[in-house]
Amino acid sequence: MKKSLLIILTVTLIFTLTGCKKKSAPVNPVVSSSKSETIYKEPTGGGVTIIDPVMSAPTVTSTTSEAASDYEVEDYFGGANIVRYHGEGGKITIPQTIGGKTVVMIDEYAFRGALVTSVTIPGTVREIETHAFSGCYLLETLTLADGVEIIDGYAFSGCEQLSLVTLPDSVREINAGAFNYCPKLVLTFRGKTYTAANLEELYEYF
Repeated sequence: MKKSLLIILTVTLIFTLTGCKKKSAPVNPVVSSSKSETIYKEPTGGGVTIIDPVMSAPTVTSTTSEAASDYEVEDYFGGANIVRYHGEGGKITIPQTIGGKTVVMIDEYAFRGALVTSVTIPGTVREIETHAFSGCYLLETLTLADGVEIIDGYAFSGCEQLSLVTLPDSVREINAGAFNYCPKLVLTFRGKTYTAANLEELYEYF
């Protein structure tokens, strides 16, 4: 009897000790991803330049007043007469030919008030008509090539910034008022200098 009781107590003690063991924490399963991880690294050699292969470098175009589209012309005895200037201004050189025709005349009011700062007129031009460049208040430099013959009245009047001008010997007529209201003018013609103070002498020369 005592032997049976001892066996029962021994078995009970074994079960009790087994139940008191601390359960270990469950281990989370490792989840793998097929996507690669992106790691950002600070650039070490300055800024990063991103080049888009689709985008090409911009094309820079330059518009000059030698372009035929800047000038509206009409036929004048087989040559071209500039009747209107449509350019943006600045420094311009009037072309000798437009549309295959030689430029021989600049019509009245053709450049009036244009934002030109420098004008070169070719020797193919024979006449600059009245008020052709009047009111070009930004005009500073005027160059007339040998061949220009007639400058009509008020052709350059009101060009307030116009200063040094040398007229070619080909000029045979300058009508009254051609350079009126040009306070900074210093004009040289056939060895003599004229300013706003003695312009009348220039007009009387002819």
